[in-house]
Parts: sequence; C-alpha cells; structure tokens
Amino acid sequence: MAPWAAVAPVQGTVYRSVHTALQLFLMITAGTLLAAGAALLTDNTMTAMIIALPIAVLLGNWAPIDGQGLYAPSTALFVLAYGSYSLVPVGHRLLETAVGAAVGIAVNAFVLPPVPARQPAGVRAAARLRALTAAAERRHCRRLGRVSRRSSGIPGRKLLWAG
Repeated sequence: MAPWAAVAPVQGTVYRSVHTALQLFLMITAGTLLAAGAALLTDNTMTAMIIALPIAVLLGNWAPIDGQGLYAPSTALFVLAYGSYSLVPVGHRLLETAVGAAVGIAVNAFVLPPVPARQPAGVRAAARLRALTAAAERRHCRRLGRVSRRSSGIPGRKLLWAG
C-alpha cells in the first residue's frame, strides 16, 4: 500500500496533494476496517465480501470524497483476498499507507515542487475566450456566407455582421 499511497495523492499543488492524501488515507482506512470487521464477524471470506464491498462502494461514492472513493472497495477486496484481517496486519497496512502518503507529499513539496503556470490565469482565460469567439464567428460566418467589413480590433481578422 505504501507505493500506491505515495503516488496516488500527488497533485498539481501541495495543498491539493495534502487534501487528496487525507482523502486517500480515510478511504483506505475505511476499506481496511470494513473488510477486517466483516471477516472477523463472519469468519468466511466470501460472506465478508458480501457484507463489506457494497458498504465500501457506497462510502466510496459519497460526494465529498472526490476521486478517492475507489480506494475503499479495492482496499477491502485486497484485505479479504490476502487474508490479512487480524489486528497486526491491519495496523501495518494503515501505517504503511500513512508513510506512503507522507513520502508522496514530501516529494511533491520539497524534491519536485509543482511548476507554476507560465502565464497568469486571467491571461490564459482571455486567450481561450478569444479563441472561442473566433471559432464562433467563423462558424456563424460559414452559416451566413458573408463577412462584415467592420474590424474586430485584431489585425487580419474581421467581425461578421449578423444584421
């Protein structure tokens, strides 16, 4: 679980990496505890899967968890398939998950920090808006079959006249 927990939470910013690592740890903890509890309660792997997996899937689809919800049922399945649901293996699984998440965050924060965008967000948004406007004008122009003589303010580009 440690390599999985180290790679999965790495995001574009350190804040998002910490947020994702916390969600990942909570989902892995929930899946592990659900599987271990169901296995200890039933003493049968198949019956434990029937109990733990639907609950883990429902928990994983819970809205505030974002994209980390898949880790609860998959961890429950790994715990039950491996047969490691006594206290010591469950504790080791949670500890290695916490260590892996901490390593992933540390690498993201100190070794390979996120690269800042080359342009401010407003400049990128304005460029996208200009591109979308130009595409809409071209499509509308093709539909009408004409181009306006008015200038758009951008050299080499004309606005179409809709009226």
